[in-house]
Amino acid sequence: MDRFQEPETAVVVGAGAAGLWAAIALARRGVRVTLLDGAAVGSGASWGNAGWLCPSQAGPLPEPGQIAYGLRSLADRRSALYMAPTSIPGMALWLAAFARRCNRRDYAAGVRAMSHLGYPSFALVSALLAEEEDAPAAERSGLMVAAAEAAPVQAFLAAVRPLRDQGHELPDRLLDDDELGELEPGLVGKAKAVHVADHWQVDPARFLQYLARRARALGVDIRERWEVSGFEVAGRRVTAVRCLNATIPADALVIAAGAASRSLAADLGVHLPVVAGKGYSLDVVEPDWMPRHALMYMDTHLAVSPYGDRLRVAGTMEFSRRRSPDPERVRALEDVARDTFGGWRDAAPAWMGARPIVPDGLPVVGRLPGLVNAYAATGYSMLGMTISPASGELLAEEVMTGSKPAIAAPFDPARFARWLRPPLRRCGARRATVSTRTTETR
Repeated sequence: MDRFQEPETAVVVGAGAAGLWAAIALARRGVRVTLLDGAAVGSGASWGNAGWLCPSQAGPLPEPGQIAYGLRSLADRRSALYMAPTSIPGMALWLAAFARRCNRRDYAAGVRAMSHLGYPSFALVSALLAEEEDAPAAERSGLMVAAAEAAPVQAFLAAVRPLRDQGHELPDRLLDDDELGELEPGLVGKAKAVHVADHWQVDPARFLQYLARRARALGVDIRERWEVSGFEVAGRRVTAVRCLNATIPADALVIAAGAASRSLAADLGVHLPVVAGKGYSLDVVEPDWMPRHALMYMDTHLAVSPYGDRLRVAGTMEFSRRRSPDPERVRALEDVARDTFGGWRDAAPAWMGARPIVPDGLPVVGRLPGLVNAYAATGYSMLGMTISPASGELLAEEVMTGSKPAIAAPFDPARFARWLRPPLRRCGARRATVSTRTTETR
């Protein structure tokens, strides 16, 4: 039967932030969930990020002026945005769609839509952290948005105006030197800045392990290092997920595998234009200057998170086929970090993870077109920690009711229906022909 049926079981593919929150939301609704990952829990893009829950940053990646910046930096391997020349031909269609979205109207609409995912996550995270006495802490001191000159910070204030218009409390002017000195003395005389109060940060590795612990407490069966090799499909319904280890029956399937979601969806005959935007991070110990707050440097495109005596410096967007960090780009990140924070006593090896990016910059949350019980939770770009909690709730509501919540309409996977679809493989059941890792390990 191809009509909607409330599921008793579900398989979620991908144990990063997106998959864990989706699994938790489904388990709370009484579904028996099996969560699969080709590597370890949280070892992909969710592992090495800045750990931010920051709704004011939850805007679509295509911004006005982004194309001009990209063209200027295209061939510079040390720039914050870099595209390897060998990647350009295969991304031509994707880049054209991205370019069409780099305008004020689409950006403002995206900011308003994504606010419905960002701000509710505070309550969801707070409730989850209250479930255990030894839950990891969420630092709630806020975010300093800074730059050497005033113009980039003023541009940030203009970009978040749609959120202010919705009634969210956000700054509307630069801090003066006295105000800046009280909040972050190390920036006085070096930067212009504003303070965003609605910002939390967590240590992502610890937080994801906590999410996994809470999921297991709800009965979620988490299977690490289980490769997905294909699906069994009857009519318009996925009936099972094939792994190298076993075949798992499912009433519902959720693909939450980050950048690998594209190939998994393609095995079901659905095209999701998800590409891997590589992000880097560097952990340094005892820097010469340790900021009090998380920092977002608008001019150097650095996201900075202090964790005790350790400072995480994250950033860059790289489109390439690399599977390990580019040494030249690592040196560029280190140089910017030294210019900003001085030296440091020690540092961990640089990390690189693959963020799932779609051309309109909006997440992909909902039922896959042409199928009655297969769903996606991907395309979260650099915002997985911020939007995964609320996205998981919206997805679970659709899985359980068959109806899409109105606020989830902008994130519908069916919006890509006009894109060229991959050829369907029909041999009784559609099946994958390649092994698909759902995350990248450190």
